[in-house]
Amino acid sequence: MTTFHIVLIVIILLKVPLQAFCRVWVDQNPVVTGTLGQKVSMGCRVLSDSGELITGCRAEWYINSATHGQRKVWREMGDLPRFKGRFQKTYDQNTTDTNILMIWLELNDIGNYFCILQCCVNGKDKQYHGNGTRLLISEAKPTPYGLIFTSVIPGAEEENTSEMQLFYFYAFLAVKLLVIIVLGGLNQLLKMSFK
Repeated sequence: MTTFHIVLIVIILLKVPLQAFCRVWVDQNPVVTGTLGQKVSMGCRVLSDSGELITGCRAEWYINSATHGQRKVWREMGDLPRFKGRFQKTYDQNTTDTNILMIWLELNDIGNYFCILQCCVNGKDKQYHGNGTRLLISEAKPTPYGLIFTSVIPGAEEENTSEMQLFYFYAFLAVKLLVIIVLGGLNQLLKMSFK
């Protein structure tokens, strides 16, 4: 099997919905709309169609941090200065639901936010990723009849979800998952060697 065949298989696997390969997946709302200067909540949760015991979920939220003309770079929201003090993660202890609350929305908050959940599934640590939530921002404009809300259309500098963006994001997740698996295996070997 050549490298081309392996790459082709990976691309095909990425195109098939996650639910087709496993019994556990992440659900995110595809689109959320907030109002400029206000707050908005985006959520994600792990779902299972076969009764797995899912506990202890922790979420990481990623966004493309590139600006117009730059290479696409996925960064965890907590690492970006523009979100400092403007978002909070919450977890529901009774379910697998997690949310982020963003306050003081700005126009540059428009984008695609991806949730990655790390959970304990049937006693094993697992990582799952969602398909992303598109955050749109509307403006409240005063009129003689009260406030009206108009959608802000992202400019040309705003990222568009493309096949390549998603490929890079999934590749990033695959590498991260591989590192977690390798480190977990090394940890198990070390534990066994000291017994």
